[in-house]
Amino acid sequence: MTERTSELRDTNEKLHTEIAEHARTEGTLRQAQKMEGVGQLASGIAHDFNNILAVIRGYSGFLLGSKNIPAREHNAVQEIDLAAERAATLTRQLLTFCRKQVMQPQHLNLNEVIGQVTTMLHRLIGENITLEIEGCEEVPNVFADRAMLEQVILNLALNARDAMPQGGRILIRNTVVERSEEDARRNPNTHAGKFASFSVSDSGCGIAPELLDRIFEPFFTTKEVGKGTGLGLATAYGIVKQHNGWIEVESAPGAGSTFKVFLRGHDVAPMEERAQPLAVVEAVGGNETVLLVEDEPSLREMTEMLLRDYGYRVFTACSGLDALNGWPNHASEIDLVLTDMVMPDGISGRELAKRLQADNAELKVIFSSGYSREDILGNDVNFLPKPYTPSKLANLVRDCLDGKINAVRVTPTSDVPSIESSHDMKRGLDDNSDSSLSLAS
Repeated sequence: MTERTSELRDTNEKLHTEIAEHARTEGTLRQAQKMEGVGQLASGIAHDFNNILAVIRGYSGFLLGSKNIPAREHNAVQEIDLAAERAATLTRQLLTFCRKQVMQPQHLNLNEVIGQVTTMLHRLIGENITLEIEGCEEVPNVFADRAMLEQVILNLALNARDAMPQGGRILIRNTVVERSEEDARRNPNTHAGKFASFSVSDSGCGIAPELLDRIFEPFFTTKEVGKGTGLGLATAYGIVKQHNGWIEVESAPGAGSTFKVFLRGHDVAPMEERAQPLAVVEAVGGNETVLLVEDEPSLREMTEMLLRDYGYRVFTACSGLDALNGWPNHASEIDLVLTDMVMPDGISGRELAKRLQADNAELKVIFSSGYSREDILGNDVNFLPKPYTPSKLANLVRDCLDGKINAVRVTPTSDVPSIESSHDMKRGLDDNSDSSLSLAS
């Protein structure tokens, strides 16, 4: 009887353990799904906001380029442009949280990256906080974007600083971590294998248990109004996720916090980097003909004005279908297409380019979007990210027309209708009718 009771007790304890682990796994999965939903919402907001900022920066850049504007008004417009640039930085942080920023990964040594950030950290955290670094010679290299990785370290360190207003200690430590298949099964955010890990620990106030599930949400902050945007940890979270890694947090009220970042290890030596000087190029216009396809009216009008101001002849269309219907009447005149990516009428910028280049293989194309190039196109395209300044617009258009950048050929597929078939979708425009493309005079 005693032996049977012991077996039942062991079975019961094992069952309770499995139920607890299952509950933890479900909780982690729900949190991941929640963060994914928040990310999709934030991505949409960032895209729409970038359209608005493109108009603000475009017109402010146009006014700043005027030689007749009085000094007082010039300074006012300059402040507007600077405010728009700060707002654009926030949208870039949102896109980073959504893992939709363009990456430039390379093989990096974590010890070296942290060492280079340390000088900046000493200036930022203040004299009342001690910064300690513990490197690890055995830590594997990581395949990551250097600037993004530095941003993660910086954001976590600044978060630690803000948790210690009276001063304290920050410890940044490197280590090697091995995770098993069993670890991966228990935690959906974890992967099996060898990882380079760095942690940022502080001796601050700690985080309440009920807040731990929310700390990576965009705009969530426990700081007083005006003391933070709530995007620091969200940005770090998005960057690490974009690198197929994850972050673990250990914290308790009054006991400080430790944020552990895990990135896949790579046994490849980092390449030596050489800084390239930045060349300042004055914007140059031309007299070619540009087809501008943009569904946002205010942005379309602004971009048309800027292109005309640089000397170009401009046709405009409010959607992909609008452009297709007007194309047969003006195909021989158009040298370049500047198109938005996401538009109404079911024809994206990429599909529009495929159809137009099927009719004119020499046609040059520039894509523009409030999303990142990597998220919707890949890296093999001419891309103008929103918001853009007049000089960026003019330089990219000129470089594309002059062949200074590779001409983009969007490969047609068998399911892409021809110009003729798409033209039949809506009544065709003959030479005597008003074109659906408005020609700027």
